[in-house]
Amino acid sequence: MLRLRQQPPESPDAAPALHPVIDEVASAWPFTDAAIDLSPAAPGVYFLYENGRLLYIGLAVNGSSIRDELAIHRRGAYGECTRNATAFTYELARDPRAVHRRYLAAHRARCDGRLPAGNERELES
Repeated sequence: MLRLRQQPPESPDAAPALHPVIDEVASAWPFTDAAIDLSPAAPGVYFLYENGRLLYIGLAVNGSSIRDELAIHRRGAYGECTRNATAFTYELARDPRAVHRRYLAAHRARCDGRLPAGNERELES
């Protein structure tokens, strides 16, 4: 289990700290229609897992919400890889694009330059 040290409060202008959600599935929501319906109708970053393995780091911006994007993945419109997810987590963010880039960079740093499988497929298409 991942343990976090207490961090001093951030100033309102500071970039958000990265949370260890790319390793954490204990607090993930099941990837079901009911759980998706409870997810926020707001922009942010979301994470899709299959049996504990991170599949995809996604982004909800430009009028789309985390709930909208998760529902699209669940229907399979973004492909089988993410449709087969079993759990998800999310993070609301003032600047979702910047947070998304930071999570992708953190994943690459931890995984020998690789992205999650769903993000790799996205780059290939």
